[in-house]
Amino acid sequence: MIVNGIIQFQASDNPVLSPIAGRDGYWRLIRDYDVVQYGEGLWTAPRGMITDGASIPRLFWRVIGHPFETDLIYWAILHDAAYKGRLLHDGLPAGLDREQSDKLAFALMTGIRVGADIVSTPAWKRPLMFDTLRMFGGPNFQPNPTAVIK
Repeated sequence: MIVNGIIQFQASDNPVLSPIAGRDGYWRLIRDYDVVQYGEGLWTAPRGMITDGASIPRLFWRVIGHPFETDLIYWAILHDAAYKGRLLHDGLPAGLDREQSDKLAFALMTGIRVGADIVSTPAWKRPLMFDTLRMFGGPNFQPNPTAVIK
């Protein structure tokens, strides 16, 4: 999100992921992934969380991009954590509902400062990604923090 020309999100670092053997397309966070939202606090996707990046069917990769492309992965990890009930806000369970999770993802798409760089999803892609989340994300929303993909 950009307010008065200022990027509102700052990532602590790049997410560190490791592929999961036997689970093509699924990766595990090796360490916590933190993003500060100025004036709002710290969002954390916890170490050990499993992600498939931006859940994009292979058929659409040519148009939208690979699920782990830079303009997608930074927000997708936090969105996956929210959908799995694992997202933390200031160290406590965030407890976001589905709509709040999708709105956070959209805000993150507008820009995250990572070191000296600003990573953002292109403006034309944001409404497409948001509308897709709203239309098709429902079955993946599991706000139970004990739900773990094995």
